[in-house]
Amino acid sequence: MSSEDSSNGSDKDLTLSAALLAPLNSLFETQVHAARAFLNFILQLGFKEKYTKNDINKFETLINDDNSLTDDQKKERIDELEIYKSKLEYDELKSKDLSDLTDDEKDRLDTLGNLIKAHGLDEDVRNLKFKYKDGQGVERNIKIPSLAVVPVQPLAVKRAEFDYYMSVNNKYEDYNQQQLNKIGGSRRPWFFIQPKRMRGKIQSSEESQREAGIKIHVEVESAPIPQGLSNLLTSLTQSSRIDNDK
Repeated sequence: MSSEDSSNGSDKDLTLSAALLAPLNSLFETQVHAARAFLNFILQLGFKEKYTKNDINKFETLINDDNSLTDDQKKERIDELEIYKSKLEYDELKSKDLSDLTDDEKDRLDTLGNLIKAHGLDEDVRNLKFKYKDGQGVERNIKIPSLAVVPVQPLAVKRAEFDYYMSVNNKYEDYNQQQLNKIGGSRRPWFFIQPKRMRGKIQSSEESQREAGIKIHVEVESAPIPQGLSNLLTSLTQSSRIDNDK
């Protein structure tokens, strides 16, 4: 396809509305990607990974096919995957009504519960754990969710200014917004003067410079934390606890 046929060709003239819409669309895209990046930060920092059976099977195949690993290294990683398999089995049993479980399944549920708790998989939230001795010499454990001790504040575009020079060609198009009358084919006379659509190219204001240019000034500031996230952070902060070391 030639550049003349392409609507994105650099030699194509822009309408004024398209030229104004392009930077606005860029701002919308920027805010969407910023929100996704912020959410990704929250999920990675505050919550543990979750794997499906397909994920574990793929990891197991990759480990077995990796010739750079020794047999001991493969066994170590396979054993780690077995723990995640146990977590999936535990979640599946836990989702059932306790009265529907057989005695063997109840025993299996208790065994799996102790196993995943020993490996720190009994909670989805990432926690920071500390030990200290109080004034009486009693050793205590402090458990604090990671998100409760990290400054979490999204950023948003506060103000954006776009300055550019657009040369306008001598061709104008009729810009019709009028609807046809239901009776007859004449258009409603909404305007005293028929609007025109201008076309041109974004250029430097100096004729000696041929390259198109656009001057951008963007200010960024802190945005309010979404209410749902604020409630989550409050709940995580309140869940911090101190336990006696046993």
